[in-house]
Amino acid sequence: MSVVSVPKWQLTGGLLGALYVFIMVLSVPRIGVATTLIVVIAEQLLISIIIDHFGLMGSRQIPVDGNRIAVILLMAAALFFFYRK
Repeated sequence: MSVVSVPKWQLTGGLLGALYVFIMVLSVPRIGVATTLIVVIAEQLLISIIIDHFGLMGSRQIPVDGNRIAVILLMAAALFFFYRK
């Protein structure tokens, strides 16, 4: 199977992976490893909540509830405390 025969949407994984590495290389020296990783985890949680809420990509639809909102708020608080000087 060659690159030209692969659906174009499947090639976005490689591009997004390269973009992720590039952003991490820029972010870590500026804000630190812990803060960068907390941002990554918070972003993944937020995106997963959105995917679950709308049932995207064929997943089961799970509505946003208080527990999920609390998780995002706690991650935002963790970011605040890690990043403040």
